[in-house]
This record gives sequence, structure tokens and C-alpha cells, in this order.
Amino acid sequence: MAKLNLSLKGIEVSKPSSGYALVPEGTYKVVVGKTEAKETKSGGGAVILGYQIVEGEHEGKLIKDFINVVNANPEASRIGMQRLATVAFATGFKGTEIGDSDELVNLEPFEVVVTVKDDGEYKNNNVKAILVTRDVSAKPAPTKPATKKPWA
Repeated sequence: MAKLNLSLKGIEVSKPSSGYALVPEGTYKVVVGKTEAKETKSGGGAVILGYQIVEGEHEGKLIKDFINVVNANPEASRIGMQRLATVAFATGFKGTEIGDSDELVNLEPFEVVVTVKDDGEYKNNNVKAILVTRDVSAKPAPTKPATKKPWA
């Protein structure tokens, strides 16, 4: 071991970065850069999508989109699933079932409309809309139903 004799008094500790950065309000061309599944405080489930900006001044930065997909309120679940389906369609995802949220990573770019939310203590980005920039007449190819039960 090396003896240091250093004082940490008065040194500001930086918070670890999640990779997400505040970007100005606007419309950004993005791909899904990373995903995370998370249990909510109420015992439900959410998917957090990190949209990576692919062009412009903020290229490379991530914007977080928290999508509530399992909730005691059926309407909240429906809205979350509809949003996730919109993202899947916007990315060009070819299936009708998503086994893992990482299946959406690095597919076709699409656009998101971002606002800045200020709750007085923190400023965060809020994804207000997902813009489908590909041909909306194209439908995902149907997938065959599973022949084996997941728990079997």
C-alpha cells in the first residue's frame, strides 16, 4: 500500500454520470442506444430507453424515456405499451413480440420531440413525442406464436 497523507476536506464529490445529459428543447434524430428494465416503486414494471442523438450539435448524447408498461392502472399500461409499440415501429423492428428491450438498440433512426422539465430542484428532459419518419404503410411481419411455453 502507498501512504498518501491526503485530505479530502473541502473537495466536491461529483455524482456518477448515467450517460444522460440535458439537451435543449427541440426535435432530435435518434436511435435507441441503450435500454434498461426496471421495477417501479409500486411493484409494476418499466422500460427505460436511452435515445442516442445521431446528428447535430448534441450528437452522442442520450435522452432518457421512462415507459411504464406494467401498472395497476390498465390505462397507464395501455399508454405505455402503445408508446413502446410506436418506438418499435419507428425503429423498423420486424417482429410483433419483444423478448428483450435490447432488440430495439441500434436499428433505424427516428425523431423525438424533447422538452425541458424543471421541478425546481432538477432539470430533466422529457420526451413529448416520438415521430415515425419511416413509411407508415409498412406493417411489421407477423411472427409465429410460440410453440413452447416460456416456463416449460
